[in-house]
Amino acid sequence: MRVAVCMNEAGVIWIENVQGDILTECFFKTDEETEDELQRMGYQRLLTAYPAAHIAAGTGIDPADLDELFLEACMRRGPGRQDHQRIVPRAAVREMR
Repeated sequence: MRVAVCMNEAGVIWIENVQGDILTECFFKTDEETEDELQRMGYQRLLTAYPAAHIAAGTGIDPADLDELFLEACMRRGPGRQDHQRIVPRAAVREMR
């Protein structure tokens, strides 16, 4: 599936498919976060989830920044996980800590 990564004037970054449907938001890790910590919480790097050949830099995003992006939604892991709980926004994960 081909996707484009875009960023608006407010700095919100998202992935959209060729029809223009937003699939998920993306983010850059902060100085306080490590890549290992984010991966332990279930966040994937954009280039891990989508092959580089299928990603285009869209409006407002520098192609050189694509390898620094993480996907906003993550897989919830652990006992008691329900199918409707699979995707968890980053803000909710911070609240679960």
